[in-house]
Order: sequence, then C-alpha cells, then structure tokens
Amino acid sequence: MTCYVENETEISFGFDIEKVAQAVMEEALRLENCPYEAQVNLLVTDDQGICGFNRQFRQIDAPTDVLSFPMISFGREADFSVVEDAQADSFDPESGELLLGDIILSVDKILGQAENYGHSTKREFAFLVAHSMLHLCGYDHINKEEAEVMEEKQEKILSALGITREVMPQPAGELMRRTGKKKTPLSRKDFYTIVNLAAMMGALIFRIPLGFMIGEKGLACFGTANEIFLVTAGAACASMA
Repeated sequence: MTCYVENETEISFGFDIEKVAQAVMEEALRLENCPYEAQVNLLVTDDQGICGFNRQFRQIDAPTDVLSFPMISFGREADFSVVEDAQADSFDPESGELLLGDIILSVDKILGQAENYGHSTKREFAFLVAHSMLHLCGYDHINKEEAEVMEEKQEKILSALGITREVMPQPAGELMRRTGKKKTPLSRKDFYTIVNLAAMMGALIFRIPLGFMIGEKGLACFGTANEIFLVTAGAACASMA
C-alpha cells in the first residue's frame, strides 16, 4: 500500500511517523481482509488547523484529535465488494490502488492525550491512525456495541505491532521542536543555587542582614552583608564583602 504523509507543523517526533503509520494501516487492512492494495493520505496538523477542517466539514468550531474522510460508501463494515461496481471512482488510475480516504491528526491532541493516558506519543499516534483506518473501512461508534467492536479491533492492531501501553520504547514526551532540543527540568541543586545566589546578591547590594539561606536539607545559613556563609546542595563556601 501507499501512505502519503505530510507534517505541516514545526513539531518533529522521536520516531518515524511515516513508517509507524504505514505499519498500522497495513495491519488494519490485513485484519479486515482487504483484497486490494490501498492508498491513504495522512495530514498532521495542529489544533488550529484541525479546527478549521472540523468547522468546514462538520460545522463544529472546535479542535479534535482525528478526522476521517472515507472515499468508499460501505453498505457493511469492511465489505470491499462494494467497489466492484465503481472501479473508475474507487481506484487510482496510475497505481491501481484502492483510494481508501484521508486522515487528519492534531499533534497538540497527540501530545496532550499521551500525557493524560500515561503512554508514549508513539502509542497515541498509532492508536489514532488505527482508529481512523477503521472509519475508512466503514466502522463507526455511534452506539455502545459499535464502540466496543472498534476498541477491540484497535487493540488487536496495536498488539500485533507490539505497540502496547505496558511496553513502550519511549516515554510520553518525545515531541521535539525542530531545533532538536529537549527541555531539561531544573534540578533541586540548581534551584537552591539560584535562590541562594539571588539572596546573597540582594544582601550585598542593600547592605542588610541575610537572615538565612535555603540548603538541600532546609534553612541552613546565616550572615550579614559583610560576611555571608552559603550552603547549597551540600557544598559550603564563604564570601567576604
């Protein structure tokens, strides 16, 4: 099959989204016994972008996580025989592939939902692609029974690929800006150092008693503007004004 992927955001993932998307799509089609090679378009946008599509096509002025646009009007879920009477409209004339439809994902929702559910961005991305592929194959979740069918099939697809909640190759925060830099949390040692240095500079400038400073084990040091003893993160030093 062919999967055309476009990422129009400034977010890059810690995994190959085209490779993961294609693997999920192929497994979904294998599960549904699709007899044809298929073609799917996947667009990755942000909340603002997907909100525009949602407003245009569903008259809902709000962002969502995934939008699915099936090209086939199934009479019954995954009954691909329906395309036999619409060969000209259902297949790419050049490749001969079945035109299954389009998928739009919001990167903002992928990141937020991965954090909320406590699994990786790869898991959330793959889940949404699997969910949308089932829509492209004629499934829906209007009622409880339909939703349960889709949930079971989604888990089968992801489990077959080893993309589970329990075994994740990467934590939930693998979205990086194109700079490739990740945000590093401020360590406790650095925090204490910054706080104490700020207090010391204030005491030296305004010539007032320092009173105390914060150390790793609590309130630690005493001094005046002329003599300040600084203890941060287990290290001790003296500064004479």
